[in-house]
Amino acid sequence: MPVIITEALLSGLKKGDDGAYTIIFNEYFNRLCHFASTYVADESIAKNIVQDVFIKLWEKRQSLRENTSIFSFLITITKNNCLDYLKHKQIEIKFKNEEVFHQKEVDYNYYALKRLDVELMDFNEILEIVEKTLSTLPPQCQQVFRLSRFDSLSNGEIAEKLNIGQKAVEANITRAIKIFRKELKDYITILLLFKIPF
Repeated sequence: MPVIITEALLSGLKKGDDGAYTIIFNEYFNRLCHFASTYVADESIAKNIVQDVFIKLWEKRQSLRENTSIFSFLITITKNNCLDYLKHKQIEIKFKNEEVFHQKEVDYNYYALKRLDVELMDFNEILEIVEKTLSTLPPQCQQVFRLSRFDSLSNGEIAEKLNIGQKAVEANITRAIKIFRKELKDYITILLLFKIPF
């Protein structure tokens, strides 16, 4: 299950605590890579972008305010870094006179990301919604979803672990996704971070 970033963790980060930094890194790195790759369409570039984001977090740690939302800070920088990459890509495509389809794809991702208001996102608030939504699911459905989305197990691994068929795993995941689409309809980007298709 995702970790709620507490004031103690933020305080530790500000003081240069490697342990606090590692917890934050482990909690957000893969999610931010998934978010970035949705727009830059290249996993290796997305990973480089997010690595730069965490370097900036470490460099700026002492200037963070006590009530700073680490999630908002990280996703804002990730968004801006992705925009910088896409802007450069737009120029590169025009210079190389690449195919129109590729140009339109990059343009679409750039303007979609530019319109995205990440400042309104509160990750801890979303975690509470996720937990509340999960609590409404049948026990097996909850368990399957947690193993799939939070523990990153494959459908086959979940089926083996719970001693159920893969079709049952798929049915439970589909059921959970439908409910999350409804409950988190105002937080489409969060669905990306939890790898929930919409």
